[in-house]
Amino acid sequence: MKTTNPENIRNILIYRCGTIGDTIVAVPAVSLLMNYFKKSVFSLITANSGDGKVWADEILREFNWFQNFLTYPSGDLRKPKNILRLIRRVHELNPDMVVYMASDKNSGMRILRDRIFFFLSGVRRFIPLRSSKATFGGHLRRSKRIYPREVIRLTEGLKALGIENREISFHLPIQDKHIQKVSKLIDESGLDSQRHFIGMCPWSKMEAKRWPLERYAQLGEKLIKELDVKIAIVGGEEEAVVGENISQFWPKDRWAIFAGKLSILETAELLRRCSFYIGNDTGAMHLAAAVGTSCVAIFSARDQKESWFPFGDHHIILRKDVPCENCYLTECQKYNLRCLKEISVEEVWVSCQKMFEIRRKASPKALNDLT
Repeated sequence: MKTTNPENIRNILIYRCGTIGDTIVAVPAVSLLMNYFKKSVFSLITANSGDGKVWADEILREFNWFQNFLTYPSGDLRKPKNILRLIRRVHELNPDMVVYMASDKNSGMRILRDRIFFFLSGVRRFIPLRSSKATFGGHLRRSKRIYPREVIRLTEGLKALGIENREISFHLPIQDKHIQKVSKLIDESGLDSQRHFIGMCPWSKMEAKRWPLERYAQLGEKLIKELDVKIAIVGGEEEAVVGENISQFWPKDRWAIFAGKLSILETAELLRRCSFYIGNDTGAMHLAAAVGTSCVAIFSARDQKESWFPFGDHHIILRKDVPCENCYLTECQKYNLRCLKEISVEEVWVSCQKMFEIRRKASPKALNDLT
């Protein structure tokens, strides 16, 4: 295997686009790169559509890992003058190498297009982390196939540089200030470390990933009454509104809304303290997995099995095999979210019971680590 002498690489540009989940699953690969190229300056090039979602540049600014950010609105690149402007910005950075952490749905043709873009920007070394989900021309494969989890795909791709992924680690830079803020909000909310509390994210920006809200309402009520837990609702401002709606009939002192009040790293710290996480396939789920919190994850069948499951083997995944699976749709109009609606409240409740018993029987040290 060809290795790269880190002493010869001083300036590295990482390409990674997406929102919370896409960013968090890339953290182990970024950490491996930064650990290998210890003396290098790292910059990020990414899109930000400015549509209210939390994009990669906003997340990674909080991490303080990158010296430079090249952010562009994706729609702007339809105009040649904006492409030329971005080429000039990359050229000014003068990177020795681009590590291309593109989407797992990027085609060979798109990778070739972007390789040409970076060549025109003056970058001669281009390391693409490839995926086989799409054909060269861009057709997404719908036949059943097990693809590696996204964390593994990205870290395995670094072998082209001679970097081995012997141990996956997220290294989220949670600091004392994040811990203190979360502790303060927990105290103010009425949640406490003497009682189990679970994290819940009942929403998703993508319609095709939303388990019905009335089922979250029923599930939450059952969890509180029968498992004697408290619920911490996480996410952004939309999740805060959703949380208020689904909790109308829950006992008032048994839940709290943290959604919209915490940064990404503060949310990670809160999820670290939860006994487990329950929710949709969202960024919050990947954050929970990143800090070692077990997930009861409710998945649609829109994407291939496993590739976007939370990292680790301590999770319970609920996903139905349906004839229309692997559709890659963002909205399901024809079958009215059949794959999600086939997952009953009872199925999720049984999974939560199982997870709760696992956590309850954990050693005192493990419970202290959780709280």
